[in-house]
Amino acid sequence: MPVEPARAASQAQPEALPQTRTPPDDGPPAWVDEAIPDDAEGGYTAQSYTPDPDDDEFETLVTEAPEPAPAVMRAPVAASRRAPRARLVEMSANTWPELAARLPVTGLAAELARQSEWAGVQGDAVQLRVAVRTLAESESRVRLQTVLCEHFGQSLRLEIEVGATGDGTAHAVARAERAARQEAAEQAVAVDPFVQALINDFGGHVVPDSVRAVDPPAA
Repeated sequence: MPVEPARAASQAQPEALPQTRTPPDDGPPAWVDEAIPDDAEGGYTAQSYTPDPDDDEFETLVTEAPEPAPAVMRAPVAASRRAPRARLVEMSANTWPELAARLPVTGLAAELARQSEWAGVQGDAVQLRVAVRTLAESESRVRLQTVLCEHFGQSLRLEIEVGATGDGTAHAVARAERAARQEAAEQAVAVDPFVQALINDFGGHVVPDSVRAVDPPAA
């Protein structure tokens, strides 16, 4: 059955129209346009203050500089005394090997010092004995003589004679010390419990000449 136009119009819902918002006013606030009083337009003027010297309440403060601290007197530091030099007259065949081993010489001069024996002192002449003629006749004698002059702090002459030497050289003393260290090392290995266990339980043995003594660090 067809619907009448008038009735269909009454049943139709009216469309909602979009609401238009009034944008906020970004202008200055209303109080900006208010009139400013005449007495406030000049702003604030700071008044200067001049103290009256006759005013009893006026007081001038004077800042006094602090007194300097008294100087501390320090006693002068005494100069360190130099170690006394070795005396030539105190040298002997027993003290020469130790001195010869630490003299600041190298090369043939060092070999001459270490392979020589102390033969004595005659006046300002130091007498050494060496078994190798090549060392006695080399130019290293001059270098060794210079070092000995510096060590004893006096002039001296070095005389070298060729002859048999014994245990009084630095080389002989060092060789004896190495032999003693080697013997002590071999004995320590022989009585070591771990080494003894390897020998007894497993039939092990110490290889000859396999034990080496450790040299002491250089002074």
